[in-house]
Amino acid sequence: MKTANKVITCYAKERNPQAAERMVTFMCEHGIEPDVITLGAAVHAFARAGQQKEAERMFELILTRGKTRPDVIGFNALIDASVKVGDTKRAEYWLERMLEIGLEPSVVSYTTVLHAHAKDGNIEAAETTMKLMKSNGIEANVVTYTALVNACVKAGEISCAERWFDEMQAAGIQANAVSYSALLNVCAKGGDFKRAERLLERMFQEGVTPTEVCFNNVIDACSKAGQAARAEKWLWRLAEGKELAADLAPTRQSFTAAAQAHAKQGSFGDVERLFRAMEARGISMDAFCLTVQLSAYARARPRQRERLEEALRKYHSQGLAVTSPPLRVAKSVLGGQRLEQLCAELGLQVPDLADFADERRPWRKQ
Repeated sequence: MKTANKVITCYAKERNPQAAERMVTFMCEHGIEPDVITLGAAVHAFARAGQQKEAERMFELILTRGKTRPDVIGFNALIDASVKVGDTKRAEYWLERMLEIGLEPSVVSYTTVLHAHAKDGNIEAAETTMKLMKSNGIEANVVTYTALVNACVKAGEISCAERWFDEMQAAGIQANAVSYSALLNVCAKGGDFKRAERLLERMFQEGVTPTEVCFNNVIDACSKAGQAARAEKWLWRLAEGKELAADLAPTRQSFTAAAQAHAKQGSFGDVERLFRAMEARGISMDAFCLTVQLSAYARARPRQRERLEEALRKYHSQGLAVTSPPLRVAKSVLGGQRLEQLCAELGLQVPDLADFADERRPWRKQ
């Protein structure tokens, strides 16, 4: 029995549910009665493979033999299978069924359902699940609270997100980088740089090591608010690495977010400086970096036509695909006729300048 269950568990890890089912069939044919461990492992195999219906079929198949009573692990696998295919109602159904048969759901059971509501941005349902969890005497953990914070974030309710974040800390649960990142993401989208900076400083005070994503969100928040100097301050603080993990370093997004603040002001010299620093760190330009750089030339007064053409040539010479967003910026500065000439000089296929609908399509070499 133990050997068979170990084999099924291995198949589950390999996302090979068909092999797991064959082992269950082998057990039944040879008089080896599947137990609760078999049930959980076999259902989990289908759940990991994203096969919800098959997971439920396996669950019922083993139960119909009449000798195995499902436990929390088996139900959690069904809940997970439902969430993986985006079927939140079905996930709730299995949670309710656990309660109906007198089986106490675990923190994982509730958190998985709550996470599904978070993905849907359904704050009300997520909060209801949290209340049900607490009323049944199950203590929430950092993952549970973070899922709820994410639900608020997805709905754009920053105050609600902060309320649950504060409640988590009031409950004595230490926030982690993922929790903070959820809040910082909202600040970034709204350009709320002051709140973003406070949150990042709070992380340092509480001994939580920020990730690159946390820093990038703060840089982005400053950039969106037009705070170029502040965006750079956080970029260089990340680059210096003081009080940070040894492997923490600026990413392409870090530099690009900071450069955007300068680009909005037409400060092309600062944009060029940041991208030079980025390349010196071994990080190459991409199409978005190029778009930001060209937009700085477009916003400068006077417009920097020669620099724009030079940047476009340099980018193309590196064998990188020129996509429609930077070409749109180039057209606004050079005009359609000159852009057509430039594309011809570079050996690019000339795009339909009146239609840039497909922003992902690269204009590659002929």
